Amino acid sequence: MRKDTIKSPAIIKTTLIVAGDLKNMVRDIKMISFRELSTQNISACLQLDAGSERKDFVANSFAIAWLHRHCAKPLIIYNNDNDEPVGFVLLIVNDALKVCNISRLMIDTNHQRKGYAKATLHAIFDYTRQNLACDLVRLTYAPDNIAAKKLYESVGFTANGEVDGNEIVMTFELF
Repeated sequence: MRKDTIKSPAIIKTTLIVAGDLKNMVRDIKMISFRELSTQNISACLQLDAGSERKDFVANSFAIAWLHRHCAKPLIIYNNDNDEPVGFVLLIVNDALKVCNISRLMIDTNHQRKGYAKATLHAIFDYTRQNLACDLVRLTYAPDNIAAKKLYESVGFTANGEVDGNEIVMTFELF
């Protein structure tokens, strides 16, 4: 074998990490599913608990979805193992810019720290690729929310230097 065809350890390690990430992403996507908010499942969604500090989160999300009804995708997150709702996500789509904004993401307090948020983000990438004509997924987070920043970075979001109000903007390129 010629010396110039041997991969460096850094390239091999990167390849293994990417392969591992893909495996985890596929597992995560299989873990959950989305259902559009409807009259059949709205009561289940209203039972979701965002925690005492965010008690009005779901109702507020419904108000935002109604205001943006022409471009909003309110989705309930279901655990595929037991068909139980575990969270809620509100996507706002800007067709002109080909951007999918994650406006709201909430995992019920009884289901937090079980991998649902990461699975939801992976599933949003898949959902956006399959159902929406978007090239970019965008979200914001409060600068003091270090846990959210770490979560978003762990799935590939990067800060793009923008600030929206007092929140930091992160993006993920789909293509």
